[in-house]
Amino acid sequence: MTITARNVLVDGQNVHHVLTGIGSLTGSGSTGDGGAVKLTVADNITVQNGGRVGASTSGAGDAGDVTITARNLLIDGQNADDPSTGIGSRTERYSTGNGGAVKLNIAENITVQNGGAISAVTFGDGNAGDVAITARNLLIDGRNTSFFTGIASSAESDSAGDGGTINLTIADTLTVRNGGQISAASATTSGGNITLDVARLRLFNGGAISATVYGGFDTEGGNVTINSGNIVALNGSTITAQANQGRGGNILINAEVFLHDAASTDQVLNASSRITGNDGTVQNNTPNTDLSGSLTVLPTNYLSAADQLGDRCGTSDPDSRSRFIVQGRGGLLPGPDDPATAHPVRCRAAPPTLSEATPPALSSASTFATAAQGFGNR
Repeated sequence: MTITARNVLVDGQNVHHVLTGIGSLTGSGSTGDGGAVKLTVADNITVQNGGRVGASTSGAGDAGDVTITARNLLIDGQNADDPSTGIGSRTERYSTGNGGAVKLNIAENITVQNGGAISAVTFGDGNAGDVAITARNLLIDGRNTSFFTGIASSAESDSAGDGGTINLTIADTLTVRNGGQISAASATTSGGNITLDVARLRLFNGGAISATVYGGFDTEGGNVTINSGNIVALNGSTITAQANQGRGGNILINAEVFLHDAASTDQVLNASSRITGNDGTVQNNTPNTDLSGSLTVLPTNYLSAADQLGDRCGTSDPDSRSRFIVQGRGGLLPGPDDPATAHPVRCRAAPPTLSEATPPALSSASTFATAAQGFGNR
């Protein structure tokens, strides 16, 4: 099955106990492999409320691969009444075929939340498929649900197959929070491996990366390999490769910075087994950074706040307080309840007027003679 579109919405809201979505099924009587599911979407894919995109097998044939290419992918199981929202491949109970691979190539962002999942699961005799994802950013958020939220490749109880591997290549940030998980688990067989190549890894509020097995003495936990610029694990977040009775897996951390709030790294990185001497190995290649050597002791003598403050306004005022006074209405018109006032009249001086009389003509001799005479009689 091949679909090409600009946007795809798979919504199972108000549909109960019936698969709603896009898929390929290999029947119980079939010996051939199932058909592949391929979606090529220019912009966005949304799978929500119990919707599903997947391939499965109920017989001897293998399930088909699921391949999706898009710009953004949202998987949200918020309104689903069962943990079925997502993208995946699975083998059904009593089947003997293997599960198909799940391959996602997302140019920008992947968001998996509220019980949504990307999974490759086996309930039969065949092995679970592998999960391979590339994206710029990946967010896994398990808030508002008790269902598993995240990415899984697992072999469930009563199955005889092994769990598959999970390979994530995230160019920017991978965030797992609020109980979200990346899990390669197995109930009775050895677990699959998890490999993360990511620029920044963020684990918050119980976010977990786990390659764990719950089988007998002959089982072995999967390996976890993380290559990252920096890793942050806070509030009970963990990276584990544990075993119930078998041997624990191996954990390899290659990072420039590894920041956590646990009492010790062992509480975050755990490759233990319940059987003494069967623990796996933990190799943390993060450089040891002693923050205490770069801390500066603060001075014990405090500066006087009064000496650092400038003079207050109005120091010449006996009251020594600043004032902010508003007078008049400025350019605002009077309100309907304000009293009517007469507009002020500005008085202006009348311009001088010229006399209508003809000014006397100046006479040369008489005028100067009169002035001289008057001066001399004083």
